Amino acid sequence: MKSIEPGVERCELEEQELFLLSTKAWRRALESGEIDAIPLTHPEWIECWLDEYGQFEVAHLAAHQIRGKWWLVPLLKLHGQYYRVHFENVICEHCSLRCGPSATPDYVQYPSAVADSRFREIMQLPVECCPHCGGELHRRHTLWLHHA
Repeated sequence: MKSIEPGVERCELEEQELFLLSTKAWRRALESGEIDAIPLTHPEWIECWLDEYGQFEVAHLAAHQIRGKWWLVPLLKLHGQYYRVHFENVICEHCSLRCGPSATPDYVQYPSAVADSRFREIMQLPVECCPHCGGELHRRHTLWLHHA
């Protein structure tokens, strides 16, 4: 698959060039096993991500090329802005039940000091509550995908 095909958008985020692929484009990339003749790393992880989070309009999976390898960058798009996140089905710290698909700000994903303000920005969003018991989820700064 080529990065110039339909469903692939280039963007710059925190001084890194990212390739944003639609769900259909990711499926094509998985079929070919590569993007621009560079093999995909962790295709099984990409497949799982697409199955679990690919249907959410705010959830995106980008690819970033470093030293001849593709690195995956999970993104959440809120109010026209992309944020680096970790996607998960968070477990409530109060009732221990799974709360559903969510995104959590991921400081490790931010590559430079330039990004510190972006991380602080997403951390300003309110702490969500468990849909089961109503307890505030302070252990994870969770953003529900179905509400985003």
